[in-house]
Amino acid sequence: MKHNYHQAKQYIKELRNVVDLYDYKRIGNISGIYFVLDENKECIYVGKSKDGIAHRFKIHFEQDPQKWLEFIKNGATQIAWIPYDKIENNNLGKDEHQWIQLLNPPANHKKTKDSDSRPPKAKGSCFDNELLMEYVKLRDIKNEAQRRMYEIESEVISIIKENSKEPSYRAPKVKVRNNRVLKVVTEKEWEYSQKVKEQELKLNALKKYEENNNKAQVLNYNKKVQVSSYKHQ
Repeated sequence: MKHNYHQAKQYIKELRNVVDLYDYKRIGNISGIYFVLDENKECIYVGKSKDGIAHRFKIHFEQDPQKWLEFIKNGATQIAWIPYDKIENNNLGKDEHQWIQLLNPPANHKKTKDSDSRPPKAKGSCFDNELLMEYVKLRDIKNEAQRRMYEIESEVISIIKENSKEPSYRAPKVKVRNNRVLKVVTEKEWEYSQKVKEQELKLNALKKYEENNNKAQVLNYNKKVQVSSYKHQ
């Protein structure tokens, strides 16, 4: 038995007796202390079994899915264990208590009757096992999607940056003044050919002709103040 928290954590991380959470049947009828771990091998739950760890997990899954759901909510992914022989089995209860005291796993915290939030039990089980398995599958899909998104994130950002490069385009400058955003817009000036200039002169002359002969329609009156210089007489 390890005598401090850090030694206990390191000991569990180095255990070679490890299987995935849903492969608990592979453990068989081995008795001993078992640890439910997350993906970082942090301990979520400590338990013991004299009749076989696989049998104990079958009870968790089939008769007490609330405990299994608690494992899932805490991110459980693995089971590690320390095998005991028949003589060592006499110390299972004491050793389990010491491991719980050292590691303080979240799923070992006992709830009081007032704080117990379990739903009422249905016949044979307090949860529908099919619903529980659906929850597990959806969680695994979510974790896989997040992992894949993390893997391709840097590559996607590079692609976006590469496709957004336009040599002929210059982003407008933006200034902030008195909490107002002032956007500087660049306008182009054009120099037209002589043919365009001649057409503009003809168009302006035609406009003036229609204005003077009441053929053009007035849409609006814009008032302007004209300041002219004059001589005082």
